[in-house]
Amino acid sequence: MIMSEPKTYTSDFYPVQLIALELEEPQPGRMIWRYEFYIDNQLAQHQYLNYKWSGLYPNLQKYQYNSEKGRFVLIPAEGIIIYDCKEKSFFKTPASKESINNAFVGNKFIDNLLFVFMQRSFQIINLDDYTSHEVVFQTGRLQIQDLYYQEGSIALEYKDLSDYSVKTERYDLGGMRFSKKS
Repeated sequence: MIMSEPKTYTSDFYPVQLIALELEEPQPGRMIWRYEFYIDNQLAQHQYLNYKWSGLYPNLQKYQYNSEKGRFVLIPAEGIIIYDCKEKSFFKTPASKESINNAFVGNKFIDNLLFVFMQRSFQIINLDDYTSHEVVFQTGRLQIQDLYYQEGSIALEYKDLSDYSVKTERYDLGGMRFSKKS
């Protein structure tokens, strides 16, 4: 589901604000939210914030604005932009290696990690050193619907595109595959 009304995201910890202004289709089939990002009530200007040509992903239903204590803010634009409110610095990860049929689904901040999940991939970003790891699934195999993290383990809820059933399975990060069922 794509929201259709403007939305403002604010932090309870730092004077930062993200405003999704209007949903737009700048090119056929490419929907984005025009946005503005404010720091201390001033429109932020940075090379990563391209207000004219870039935008937020259209589906923000499972978007988590900031980390638990508010230090990190995710700006879900094309490519993942992270703002460190304490250090007052931006960091950007490359856009997903696979962008075709791979729309943004959501994200979760858990401890010092940021999980960003798309329809066919997920990315784990360590917020201590900004290292990241991306897992991409083959086109036509599955569509990720949610991601859960507990005690060092990931579970993916996904739609199996062979029979359209919804499944939840653990994903072994060490072996880079779904865990074998016992």
